Amino acid sequence: MAQSALSYSADSTRPVRPPINLEIEAPSTDFMQDITKTLNDIRDDYVKFKKELESDYHISYSMQVSIFPQWGTPKGGPGTAELVYAPNVTWNPFTDTAIGSGSKPRWS
Repeated sequence: MAQSALSYSADSTRPVRPPINLEIEAPSTDFMQDITKTLNDIRDDYVKFKKELESDYHISYSMQVSIFPQWGTPKGGPGTAELVYAPNVTWNPFTDTAIGSGSKPRWS
């Protein structure tokens, strides 16, 4: 909590906050701490699975999602949004072999 300590400027009229160090992670002290920890654990398991899939089977995947909102509609109706998905799966069955290497992209 040392980062939140206030000091006063030379004329003592306004408080001056010390700079915040963005290189260190601030501990979560709010009611979301348990939920954040659970979500971080799920994310860590997912990243581990994805890295193992890449290293063991040479399969990588991703899905790019774009949202295109439209706020103006005829006769003043409610706005709408279009979601565009672009999945991509790539399998590299051969890597650095005597006959060469290659990949088999799917849905790209």
